[in-house]
Amino acid sequence: MRVRPHRHPALALGAALVAAVILPVTSANASSDGDLPPQEPGVTLRAFDVGFEPQRICVLTEGQTPNIDVLRPTVDWESDADFGGIANNFMGHVIGNIHVPEDGVYDFRVTSDDGSRLYLDGEQIIENDQRQPPTAADGRAELTAGAHALRVDYFQGAYGKALRLEWRPPGEDAFVLVPESVLTTDAGVTRVTSPGVKSCADVNASPGDGAPLAGVHPNYTLTDLRPEGFEPKVTGMDWFDDGRMVITTWAGRESFDGAVEIVEGTVGEDADPENTTTEVVATDMNEPQGVLVEDGEVIVAEKHQLSRLIDADGDGFYEDKAAIATWPSGGTYHEFGFGLLADEDHYYLNLSVAITPGGRTTVPQHVENRGTSVRIDKETGDLEYVAGGLRTPNGIGWGPEGEVFVTDNQGDWLPSSKLVEIEPGAFYNHYTTPPGPFDDQPVTEPVLWLPHGEIANSPTNPVQVEQGVFEGQTVFGDVTYGGIQRAFLEEVDGRRQGAVFRMTQGLESGVSRLAIGPDGSFYVGGIGGGGNWQQPGKFPYGLQKLTPTSEDAMDILSMEITETGFDLTYTKPVSADVIENAVERYEVEQWTYTPTSQYGGEKQHEEVLSVADASVSDDGRTVSLDIPGLREDRVVHVRSPRPFESADGTALWSTEAWYTVHTIPNYVEPPNELGMYEAEDGELRGRADLDDEHGNHTGDGYVDGFDNIGAELTWNVGVDEAGTYPVTFRYSNGPNPYVGTKTISLAVNGEDLGQIAVETTGTWQTWADHVEQLPLRAGTNTITVSAGEDDDRHVNWDHLRVQQEPCAPAEPDEGYRTLFDGTEERFAEWETAGPGGFILQADCTMRSVGGLGLITHPDELTDYRLKLDWKMAGDDNSGVHIGVPDPAGDPEARNQGFEVQIDATDEPERTTGAIYNFQGADIAARDAALNPPGEWNTYEIVVEDLNVRVYLNDVLINDFDTEGADPDRDLSSGRVGLQNHHTGSDVWFRDVRVMDL
Repeated sequence: MRVRPHRHPALALGAALVAAVILPVTSANASSDGDLPPQEPGVTLRAFDVGFEPQRICVLTEGQTPNIDVLRPTVDWESDADFGGIANNFMGHVIGNIHVPEDGVYDFRVTSDDGSRLYLDGEQIIENDQRQPPTAADGRAELTAGAHALRVDYFQGAYGKALRLEWRPPGEDAFVLVPESVLTTDAGVTRVTSPGVKSCADVNASPGDGAPLAGVHPNYTLTDLRPEGFEPKVTGMDWFDDGRMVITTWAGRESFDGAVEIVEGTVGEDADPENTTTEVVATDMNEPQGVLVEDGEVIVAEKHQLSRLIDADGDGFYEDKAAIATWPSGGTYHEFGFGLLADEDHYYLNLSVAITPGGRTTVPQHVENRGTSVRIDKETGDLEYVAGGLRTPNGIGWGPEGEVFVTDNQGDWLPSSKLVEIEPGAFYNHYTTPPGPFDDQPVTEPVLWLPHGEIANSPTNPVQVEQGVFEGQTVFGDVTYGGIQRAFLEEVDGRRQGAVFRMTQGLESGVSRLAIGPDGSFYVGGIGGGGNWQQPGKFPYGLQKLTPTSEDAMDILSMEITETGFDLTYTKPVSADVIENAVERYEVEQWTYTPTSQYGGEKQHEEVLSVADASVSDDGRTVSLDIPGLREDRVVHVRSPRPFESADGTALWSTEAWYTVHTIPNYVEPPNELGMYEAEDGELRGRADLDDEHGNHTGDGYVDGFDNIGAELTWNVGVDEAGTYPVTFRYSNGPNPYVGTKTISLAVNGEDLGQIAVETTGTWQTWADHVEQLPLRAGTNTITVSAGEDDDRHVNWDHLRVQQEPCAPAEPDEGYRTLFDGTEERFAEWETAGPGGFILQADCTMRSVGGLGLITHPDELTDYRLKLDWKMAGDDNSGVHIGVPDPAGDPEARNQGFEVQIDATDEPERTTGAIYNFQGADIAARDAALNPPGEWNTYEIVVEDLNVRVYLNDVLINDFDTEGADPDRDLSSGRVGLQNHHTGSDVWFRDVRVMDL
């Protein structure tokens, strides 16, 4: 293949001329169509929401699942629907093969808005990577007849978008759309998707430090076990007493061509694939997912039953099988029987739910009692449902004390994958329709959350480490993220929790099954299902082993929670440099998850935490971190970026840990001083869902889905004393399916209180308060809103507020009168203009919500002193407006007055203390006086004649003469106002008072 690209205007799309780019000429031959996996016409489009407006194509962090994965006939896209429903701020990958009819020179053209690159057989032939309107770029390639790998990388920022792929075959005069007839992509693949923001690779990351590992753990030696031509998709492993290995293999979706095979020559130090032999001993297996050898017999977990293989004539081939137990099966592609464990009396395995291709849980389920962990009586074959609420529990193994551990894969009701301990009668939060046998039980939280795309994607069976430095810890593989991960677990106040670490990559395939063989090695069985349900760049099959050969690696051995943070213990003493700068060595963040009926889920309440103090033990191996702000029911990510070495100079193998915090020793929950409970923190059931499409909400989003019967949202609310309290629901009642008051069911502590009726808000972007007087008991209460059959439904929920004690009017300073003192009476005097607004908080402050709008006080002021306190949570934005005429609902009235800015990170004339866009503050004085985010600041703004003086915490930081500044702005009289800027910009105000001069 030879390459010669350039760019030029795409006249039909009104594109602009761009500079030509000439790349080196290269050549490559076509692949034989027979070398490709099964194909279907078209190309695959995958889109990844990156959550910011990109300027160039970025390399994505490995192991992430796309937001969109769809089949398209050609590449000719302009609308959201063309791109699978995604609008802006994403990376796109177009993947397939182009089948060239004859040898020759082919010209290609990619037209894109925004940037793109075209690759053929891995060689870039077109570079068109920039922010731009629809712009064409050409490239030329000399191709041989046959199939060539095709890939287009693309990014979309804001506004319009387009991607079109054309060609001009030899002898043709004009470019035409590359037709479906010459495009193919892998057929029969599983198109898994996941919501949430994906990350571009950290340019400062390296394998094991901000990115997945690339190689084999230094403490282990990797041995290949597959003889040439042996390509097993392994789903189960065990051994006969004589060392012969038994594996089950998968033959594809809804296939009865699975097999049982004997593999000899794998055990011991001298294992060599050239000396390994294989023999198929059973066929016609229904997608087997586990195998055990018990007293010389082979037991197999098939899709529909647990089978005992029968070799009636003793020739070594199992020509028949007997059902030990069966279970309900709808015959769909995803209803697996994942196994397999056994103790003296029972077999143990998991039944996955039916899902649709792409990953959504099938509604309704085809049969009952799926998504369960079961055990089977060895003598009678009776099946017992032990626990439920599972989705794709493709991993079952023993825990450290003989418990049953299960890994479950992200999907509906699973915002991320997780490791759970099976407890009798427990429910693990995956609801089904109709309800499963345990759906009415309280949710049992996982032992570990496994953050999706960061440390897991499709985790498989857990195994206990039996020797070496990590003895007693838990390891598990992953089909799509790949490799093996390691978990340290501890029990805190009776609850098991702990940390997960990267352990190894460098394997030939994604990991389906992991087992410890007779020689103490980890045996690794590989698999891949095509599409994005396999580890990128790896074989869809594999069989290898990892043998412990040393203990020389520098690694995190354990992570234990303390009252104030964590103790991280390393396998070796840390270096003197780490000891000297321990506080600066660590980066910490925490977040939580809210399970919903939607596939996957985003992180909620993400916070960056600081290490306040760090100390190192006398032996140099344990670093104790003091981390203020650590909370229960969070996932905590700790990273110690390289360079980070041991005392002997060994680099830290993997720098990151993800700890699931259920319990902190002697923890005291911070008081909810604001009395606010976000909807996204509540417990969701039915089709209730998280969303953030409509702005002006508080927190990270709101709860919708209340058009569906059975949608339910429950808040846990605490009060100090029993009594009747005013409870404020912030809601939106938009125009669908009609404009008007709508009813919703309400319950408190499980008691049905009937319906409440909430008035229309006109639009879904507008929020209102509805107050109910509710009886609450001392301590924790549940308040539940639900969409019943007799309700009007169609209401969204932002948050709930409980006012335990009414705010007492604040006494103003001498000479001042109050404009806002925390009381409902004073708050009601302020008038809202534009979107968003302010809400009254239980701590007698008011908080900005959404925007861009403002509230003004109706008093007309001339010369005066205005004093108020304000506080920001972080990098937020607001302002105090002066000289504003009556807005009459129009927030643009602010442009007839002046704004004293609140935003310490903007340009000099737009930062805290500035007269916005007119005169910046004295930055040195401002910085010396300014309190940091989270602390209160006081503004005193003096308006006298045409002069404005701004004092911050009693320090003069701006003195501005407005005469001649702008003829459209007038300070002679007007209102004062407070700005709400945008959703997520949280600014609080209190004690607003004024003195007439």
